[in-house]
Amino acid sequence: MIIAPLLFGVLVVGIAGHSDLKKVGRLGVKSLIYFEVVSTIAMLIGYAAIHLSRAGEGVHLPPSSAAQALNVSPHTATQLITDIFPESNRQVRRRRPGAAIVVFSVLFAMALALVPEAKRRPMLVFAESLSEAMFKFTNLVMYAAPLGVFGAVAYTVGHLGVGVLFRC
Repeated sequence: MIIAPLLFGVLVVGIAGHSDLKKVGRLGVKSLIYFEVVSTIAMLIGYAAIHLSRAGEGVHLPPSSAAQALNVSPHTATQLITDIFPESNRQVRRRRPGAAIVVFSVLFAMALALVPEAKRRPMLVFAESLSEAMFKFTNLVMYAAPLGVFGAVAYTVGHLGVGVLFRC
């Protein structure tokens, strides 16, 4: 509900808001490299923290959850590309739409950047307004997040007992 319009608005404003697509491309490559480096560092920190703290050691799952086998098959490269470029809107709604939304938004923004300024401006104003509204919407949802956490804790305590709060 939040991700699709937010991604669309931010990507369109970020790409079509610049007149030089070469600069946007260089910035995109730098952003990808930064993302990969920072993600790798974050994973290494998480890996070290789990091994140092030994989190989860001694936790025993109930037999019903341990007995269930996951029926998961890895994605092939062909499936990944097919998911990114779906055949129809119906396929986008059935699957996780994140990659398809990003591809559509980037292509739309690139096309919009090639449109003359007078015709590009109204779409940019719309995308900016959409982005701002979706950030405000996200802010409202974040106010409700503590209620969701309380519900999750209440459910866990209800099923596993109060002792689950004091296990270390």
